Amino acid sequence: MDITGLPSELINVIAFSGSLSALDVTRLKQSCTTLYRALSGTFADDMHPRLALEAGGDASWDITRALCGADALARGASGSPCRADWMAAIRVLLARADVVLHARWTDALACAAFAGDPELVAILLADDRIDPTANGSSAVRGAAKAGNVEVLAMLLADGRLDPDNTEDDAPALTIACLFCSNLEVIYMLLADDRVNPERNDNSAIRAAAEKGRTDVVRLLLADARVDPSDEGNEAIGMACMRGFATTVDALLADPRVDPFDGTFALQMAARSGHADVVRQLIADPRFAAIGDAQLEEVCSLTTLAGHHDIARDILRAAGTARSLTPADRPGPGL
Repeated sequence: MDITGLPSELINVIAFSGSLSALDVTRLKQSCTTLYRALSGTFADDMHPRLALEAGGDASWDITRALCGADALARGASGSPCRADWMAAIRVLLARADVVLHARWTDALACAAFAGDPELVAILLADDRIDPTANGSSAVRGAAKAGNVEVLAMLLADGRLDPDNTEDDAPALTIACLFCSNLEVIYMLLADDRVNPERNDNSAIRAAAEKGRTDVVRLLLADARVDPSDEGNEAIGMACMRGFATTVDALLADPRVDPFDGTFALQMAARSGHADVVRQLIADPRFAAIGDAQLEEVCSLTTLAGHHDIARDILRAAGTARSLTPADRPGPGL
C-alpha cells in the first residue's frame, strides 16, 4: 500500500499512535518518504502535538526510544515474539545507509547496557556509526552500575572504549563501588589496564567506605595503587560518620590510614552518635596523641549534638577528669 499521499495528520497517527509494531513502522518508514521525514524529525508541518513537547520536537528520538528504550526492553522479554520484533526492527533500521545515527543512539546503547541486554548491545556495537565512548562512556558506566557482567565484558573488549574516559562524571569503578553489589564487576574493572583506581583522588575507595561496602574496601586496599589516606583520610572519616563499624575496622587495619589526621573521623562518629565506632577509635594507640584543643573541640560539638555519654567516654579515654565549661556546652553537664 502506498501511503505517501496520505494527509500529514494521518502519517503522524501511523508513526506515533503505538498501534503498529516497531517492525511495521520501520518497514513503512522505508516505503514512505513522508513517513520517513516525520520519523527523522524533518516533518515540521502539523507535527504530532506530543512530539512538540519532547526534545524540542525531535521526532527521530521518538523512534529511537521506541526501538531501544528501557520501556521497550522491559516489555520485550528475551525469547518472546515481541522481543524478536524489536530486534528485527532495529536491524532493519540500522541497515539503511541513509539513516543518520545522531548522539542519542549512544543513549540507546547505554540503556541497553544498563538493562543487561547483550543481544542489543552486540547489534549496536557492530555499527561503526555508534560511538561507545560518547557521553563519558555512559554505556560502560551503566553496565557497571547495574552489575551486568556479560555486557560489561563486551564493552571492555571493544577496542574503541576507554572505561576511564568519563568527562566530568564519576568513573565506572567509582560508580560500581557506589551501586553495584556484584563483586565480579569490581574485579573486572581492576583487572583492566585502562582503569585507574586512583582516579579522582581515590574516589573509588572513598565511595565504597561511605556506603559501608566492606568487601569492596578490602578488595581495593589489596590493590597497591589505591591510597586510602587520600583527601585527608576521608575514607575512614565517611565510614565513621555513617557508623559502619566493620568498614572502620578494615581501614584501621591498614597502616596508611590515620584516623587522627585531624579530628574529622572522631568528630563525625561522636557527633553522629555512633558509640561503637567511637570506642573503636579511642582504643587505637594513636588516640593518645590527640591534642587538648582538638579534644575539647570534639567533646564540645558532641555535647551540642546531645551525645553526652559519648563525650564523657572520650574524656575518660583521654585520661582526664576535666569537663567543658558551660560556655562551651549549653546542654546538660558531662
